[in-house]
Amino acid sequence: MYSGQYLIMYAAAVTAFAIFLWGVFRRYRAWTLGAGRLRDRMDQAGVRFLRLLKGGVGQVEVARERLPGWSHVAIVAGFAIFAVGTLTIAVQEHLQIPVFRGRVYLFESLLMDLMAVLEPTECTEYLQTTGKQHCAFEYGSAFSRAARSIMPAGDAVYVSGTASIDAEGATTHLGDAAGQIDATIENVRAVLKEMQCGDNDVVQVIAYCKTIEVEKVFNTRRDSLDWPWITVICDICRPDLLFEIEAIAMPKQGS
Repeated sequence: MYSGQYLIMYAAAVTAFAIFLWGVFRRYRAWTLGAGRLRDRMDQAGVRFLRLLKGGVGQVEVARERLPGWSHVAIVAGFAIFAVGTLTIAVQEHLQIPVFRGRVYLFESLLMDLMAVLEPTECTEYLQTTGKQHCAFEYGSAFSRAARSIMPAGDAVYVSGTASIDAEGATTHLGDAAGQIDATIENVRAVLKEMQCGDNDVVQVIAYCKTIEVEKVFNTRRDSLDWPWITVICDICRPDLLFEIEAIAMPKQGS
């Protein structure tokens, strides 16, 4: 069963899609009218469809203007790539259809990563060390603890995969699911605090549990924090790790 948050999200999505369809219908009525009489706008359907693909999808007309045109093409491509990626993840998460894996996962991840690295460097701040965890580069890994994307509408903080690891990079609480879960949550909260985020700023948390048994232990602790949890049962990056968390927060303006 879906939680109340999912039901509200789907209800809003259905409402928005209904408004979109009504707008399309109104535009269709305008397109089929001309000089006071109904005109045939459905002739040469193949030719019209190709023009739609070239102009709407391919952005051929827009791209003729070098700088502004190609900038617009890049924006449209970014929206399209991330929309497809989000839809793929939603299908797997909510419909339980395993589509985001294998070559599909590799290809879509590559495209989204390429679009992400094209952003201006001054738009992102990175956190390397926080709380009980030192820089991951010091013990052979290569990632930041968190990143803050600075945008006009507000900042977004992305907490990297965080687990029960100490300052030297060693796994703690070996074989102890409860201990690893508590330590992981403590480490994530330390990252959030360093990035000037509170618990109320968290908008998404993915909890990776290695087994169903670990998930059962996690379920006894998840309600201690009012975070919007998504639980996944899967392998973790190390054989001795049982639990890991990724999080996204949207700090309030002025935080």
